[in-house]
Amino acid sequence: MLERIISGKRIMKKGYTRVTEILHHFSEIKHVDALILEKAAARGTRVHSICEGIMKGVGVYEVEPHLQGYINSFLLWWMDGHEVIDIERRFYCDTHKISGKIDMIIKNPDGSLTIADFKTSANPSKTWFLQGSAYSYLADVEGIKVKDVMFIKLSKMGKEPILFKHLPDEKLFFKVFDVYKYFYEKKPEDPKND
Repeated sequence: MLERIISGKRIMKKGYTRVTEILHHFSEIKHVDALILEKAAARGTRVHSICEGIMKGVGVYEVEPHLQGYINSFLLWWMDGHEVIDIERRFYCDTHKISGKIDMIIKNPDGSLTIADFKTSANPSKTWFLQGSAYSYLADVEGIKVKDVMFIKLSKMGKEPILFKHLPDEKLFFKVFDVYKYFYEKKPEDPKND
């Protein structure tokens, strides 16, 4: 196994770039105060952890009051019954040295597969579509064919979540990836410019 597992968490392979790091440069969040982003990331991580426990059958454990609405929203979606075949899995592409961790893959009644990802942000982002397209590509690299990608925007107020479902566009993701590499990827010094 090329990755190490510490305390049940998968550690990134060295030299790989996360899909979320690539897309960060094209999202609205890069203009948000660092402290606000840190709190949002902690909230998202905690909500994901609780939802994962529910999906794995551990049940609902202590939920902080400010997160209860998100969990109630998740439960409204979860009660519909979903066949989850994979949870919190990290995929790698050795060709492009990119990686992404999906929240889950669910099996649809027709046998097709959907990548599903939870979101706790206040507003949807254009990068979600690109993230889903990248995850679809990464799953395909590892032999898992998905039909579509769904983002489940959980409600802070505990209401029914809003679902954003789309067919992936891997070509569009790779166009954005090329732009990322051009502007943001570290390049060796060009000796001609000395």
